[in-house]
Amino acid sequence: MLITKTSFCLADESTEVLLQSPELAMNSFSNEAKVRTDLFDSIAKKYGFLAIDGRYGGEFNNDQLAFKPQEGRTILLLGLKTTSKAGDLQLDQASMGPFMQLSDDWLLAVIQCLKIDRLQRFKSVALEFALKNKTLDRAVLLYDRQSKDVKFLGVSTPNNSLNSRSSGTPNGAP
Repeated sequence: MLITKTSFCLADESTEVLLQSPELAMNSFSNEAKVRTDLFDSIAKKYGFLAIDGRYGGEFNNDQLAFKPQEGRTILLLGLKTTSKAGDLQLDQASMGPFMQLSDDWLLAVIQCLKIDRLQRFKSVALEFALKNKTLDRAVLLYDRQSKDVKFLGVSTPNNSLNSRSSGTPNGAP
């Protein structure tokens, strides 16, 4: 079922608010979501990242995760994100419960989910170890709509910070 128009009334107001359907279907079967998935998989593999199964928020609910040990640290990669027409980047504010993507609390929720899946439990152990030991660097794989470039971007969120010893990007990455 596809909802194309919905109206509702707020408690003390009589004004109807119409919701517009998105231009593209927001699911993993859309063409753009497939292209993003393939690009993330290809780049993550090229730079030696290990994919983490599942989807973790984002546009089309299609953000993926991968991680890589590097020089005594662990890089966690989220993507593929795209810049807006204005050139900015938005992390989801509530993709794993009420937690912002890549925040410590969000990562703890991801880790708990991975612990449930016996095939991914070892990934939860690696991420939890890096988080507890403050050796986890967070990065976003970003597609810049203006330049048409794909870049690695080290990220910090309010309850964590990018370590000064690491850029959050894999060796050899642009």
